[in-house]
Amino acid sequence: MAKKLNNPVDTAPFDKETLEAGLKKIELVRPDRQGLRDVEMALEQRFSKAELEKMAEVFKQAFGKCAFVCMQPNGITAICDEAMQIYNNLARKGQLATALGWLLCEPQNVKAYVDTLTQPMKNLWRHVLVNAFVTEEEAMEILGISTPMLTTQRYSYYYERPSMTRTEYDLFTTVSGRKAAMGDHYYRESCTYISVKSVIYYHFFPVFFPEAYDTGLSVAALPYESPMVLNFENESTAKYTLLNSLIKTGKLPMGAKSVSQADIKRVAKQMGLLEFFPSEQHTLYGNLRSRYYIETLALANHLVDNKTKKKWTGLHDVLRFLLQDIGIIDTWMTSFFFPHIKGLRKQMVEYNKLEDICDGVLEWFGEEPERWIPISDLFMKTLIPKQYGGSMLNYAQVFLSSEQKNDVEIVNELTGEAIGVDRYVQEFGYTALQAFAFMLCSLGVVEIGLSPLKRNNTPFARAEYVRLTALGRYALGLSDVYEIPEPEHTAYFELDPDRLIIRSLVDPNPYAQLLLDTSVAISRNRFETSAQSFLAHCSSRKDVEEKIGIFQQFVSHELPPLWKQFFDSLLQHCNPLKKEYADYYIYSISPDNTDLIRLLTGTPSLRKMFVRAEGYLILIRKVDQKKFMDELKKYGYLL
Repeated sequence: MAKKLNNPVDTAPFDKETLEAGLKKIELVRPDRQGLRDVEMALEQRFSKAELEKMAEVFKQAFGKCAFVCMQPNGITAICDEAMQIYNNLARKGQLATALGWLLCEPQNVKAYVDTLTQPMKNLWRHVLVNAFVTEEEAMEILGISTPMLTTQRYSYYYERPSMTRTEYDLFTTVSGRKAAMGDHYYRESCTYISVKSVIYYHFFPVFFPEAYDTGLSVAALPYESPMVLNFENESTAKYTLLNSLIKTGKLPMGAKSVSQADIKRVAKQMGLLEFFPSEQHTLYGNLRSRYYIETLALANHLVDNKTKKKWTGLHDVLRFLLQDIGIIDTWMTSFFFPHIKGLRKQMVEYNKLEDICDGVLEWFGEEPERWIPISDLFMKTLIPKQYGGSMLNYAQVFLSSEQKNDVEIVNELTGEAIGVDRYVQEFGYTALQAFAFMLCSLGVVEIGLSPLKRNNTPFARAEYVRLTALGRYALGLSDVYEIPEPEHTAYFELDPDRLIIRSLVDPNPYAQLLLDTSVAISRNRFETSAQSFLAHCSSRKDVEEKIGIFQQFVSHELPPLWKQFFDSLLQHCNPLKKEYADYYIYSISPDNTDLIRLLTGTPSLRKMFVRAEGYLILIRKVDQKKFMDELKKYGYLL
């Protein structure tokens, strides 16, 4: 039986006419019928009647004595019977669900409640809606209060979840998790976090953050000068041919899971790749761009090229195929995006939504392909609640489970701070967006506008704006043609006009490794080319043509007559023999069997059915074998 309340509005028999007389009126928007049914069903299924009564009490306390009215189908504004049921102390569970559904289903109706809140309370709502979880201490700090929000936890035969100390908190709920850091005995104690009931979350989010639902983005001009912009489009395109050659020739091996860090550093040095932050000393920044560029393209070659058996014409084609299905690298996304996080375990990340976040970002890029987009805007778009397993949650809220093992401490290596679930959205959700921008930037897909402020809590913290490059617009299918930038014509080699000798003109030479696929080093700066060395790793005329094209692009644009003649000769000598696809049986004849030899060589009907080979061998087509055997029988021979 429901507890009697002191408020006469709650205990008096339900009489809408009495309630309406002399009360302030709050006009509600009539909800969509199907939407209302969905909310009613969710409330009835997930909450007991007592819990629904507590939620109704929150609205009653906020609105005070009032009459809810709405426009009827006939166009007349009249009292809303369904919503008024929150004042009926004898209301059934279904009636309470309907009344709460009216107040939750339409943003304007929710806003009527939000307008009654104090500014500190609104600040708490915004914080919890964005960050999913908050500790009681931080919530109290936001509200500016010293009175606890939760009752003391009690232990009996079972653990009882603490309850809220004030009615206005009853739209929130509690979640049991672990403290961010280890205790004195290397054990992570339990911690209670405050969150928002899932149904409530879904309906309050658009009221507090309507900008997340805008059809466009708050695109902007970059507020600072070009030195604060990272753009690797030209270099990414120019270096791809060299990287692709190293991959194809086995100079960049793929390990059991990925490319080793040692190989990435070696190849990056050989290629002379530019880094994001070359002056940054911390190891996490040292080869960040190289890892993104080399490992992503090596994975694309392994996962995409092997799958489609397609010959790519350049980086632009590889990226177009890769970004159409970014999920093919989802296994590597956690290590890509969070190299600064220690303590992650497989069970914590295997059900993350990073692929969804990346797909959402790529989709929004198409809205304003030539304008700068604030990453904060993309963050709000990906926070929009989605339906996951019957619960309305945001991407970042389900990235990691709130339940962690006692012996696992998740630490930000750059700050040295342990991470609790109340920091997951910022540490993993927002950082994932910034890291994805850096990954795309390393490939030349986007350029990044950096914040002028020095931020070191993650390797990606300064990413503030992103904009698609021409390469990015092609890769996402927003343009049909991509004009490959003209490479810089720097003389790295000199060809000897009289011998097939190449001399390196710079030391170190970023393309020396590429030359080792066509030539043999005979000294530190000299290489000798031969037909054998040049044809290494070639299996078709197309491979030879491709290698000659790479040679002319990176070694020398102008070929002396000797070199031109050498390449012409290689092409002329391609496929000089015609393959015979017929299958043969091979038979040997004893040199002493002169009668049989005389018969085979002197009988026209037999001679035309076999081919003579050295060593007293004859080759007979399989299709002619029976005929050959029958013909031999005429002369008394059984094969």
